[in-house]
Amino acid sequence: MIGGMTQVSYGQSGNYINVVGANSSSITLREGASLAAPEVFLVSSTGEIVMEQGASINTLGRGKASYDARDGFVYQVANMLAVSNGLLNVVNAVQAGGAASGGINLGACNSAPCSGQTALYSEGSIVALTDKTLQMGDEVRYGTRHLNLGLASINVGSPEALAAAAAGNRLPAGMTLTQQVLDRLLRGDTQFGAPALETLQLSARDSFNFYGSSALDTYDAVTGKSLLSRLMLSAPAIYGAGSASDVASIHTANLIWLGAETPAVAAIDGGAGSGNGRWISRPNASNSAMATLPSRARPSASIAWRWGLPTSTSVPASASPPTTRAACRSISARGPMIRSRVLPIPAAT
Repeated sequence: MIGGMTQVSYGQSGNYINVVGANSSSITLREGASLAAPEVFLVSSTGEIVMEQGASINTLGRGKASYDARDGFVYQVANMLAVSNGLLNVVNAVQAGGAASGGINLGACNSAPCSGQTALYSEGSIVALTDKTLQMGDEVRYGTRHLNLGLASINVGSPEALAAAAAGNRLPAGMTLTQQVLDRLLRGDTQFGAPALETLQLSARDSFNFYGSSALDTYDAVTGKSLLSRLMLSAPAIYGAGSASDVASIHTANLIWLGAETPAVAAIDGGAGSGNGRWISRPNASNSAMATLPSRARPSASIAWRWGLPTSTSVPASASPPTTRAACRSISARGPMIRSRVLPIPAAT
C-alpha cells in the first residue's frame, strides 16, 4: 500500500478496513514504471492519484491476497486505486471537515509526446473509488473479474440530455455514463491471461441519476448474450429527471441494486428526482422483468432483480420486507458477489 497504513475495526456489521495516516499529497506512477504484487493500493486523502500513459500495475501470477471480502473485510476509503487478486468490497468514506481529494486520472499524458498503454491487470478486482472525478485516457487497458468504479454521483443519459442538465447547473459532480462509455468498460483485455470481466459495479456515494430517455445494455448484438454475469448498482438512491413519456432502461443478465449506509442527498431542484418517467429493468428479451419506480426511489435494503420475476413488478420506495433487510446486511458487509441472491419484491400498496 502506497499512501497510508490499514487499520481494522471489527464489529457485527463487518470488519472495516480504514486507512490511517493517509497521504495528502498526490501520487503519480510515471511512464515506464511497473508495480507487481498480489495486490497494490494507491491511496491519497486530498491529493490526486495519477497513472501516466505507459505505466502499469499487474498482479497476475503473484499469488493470493492475504484477505478479502470473502473473509468479511470491507475497505472504507475516500480516494483509492486498487488492483488485487482478491475480491474487494469498498465503500466511500466521507472525509473530515468536508475535504475532497484531487480525484483519479488513468492514462494521463503529463509530458508530451506520450507512448504505450496504461495497463491494469488482476485475477480478482480493480477498484477506482474517489470523491471527486475519474478520468480514463484512450490508451487505458485492463483485465479483471470484478471492476468497481465509485464516485460521488453517477449520471446516466444521452450526451444531449447530460449537456442540457450541466448547462442548467442540474448535473451533480461525478461520472457521466452513456452507452458508449459502458461499451468501453465491457471490453476487458484478456490477452495477457487476465480473466474475462464478470461483474461491473458502479458505486455512487450520493445518488444514481437518470436524465431523459436513456438505455444501458450489456448484451452483445451478435451473440445475443450478456457480456456481464452481474451489473451492480450501489447507491442510496436512484433519481430520475424527465417527462412522463421518458423511459430509462437497463438490459442485463443479473441486475443487483445495493443500498448504502449513508443517507441519500437531497434532489437538485429541477434535476434528477423531479421527473415523472419510468425505470425499466429487462434481464432478458424473452422473459423481461420490469421494475417501475418513482422518480425518487430509495432502497431501505438491497434489492436484486433477476429474470423469472413477474412480468411487471411495481416497487414502492418503502419496500423493505424482513428477508430483504437480512440479506442487506449480508450483501453490504460480507461481499456482494458471494452472498447475493434473488430477493422477494413486495407488491405496490
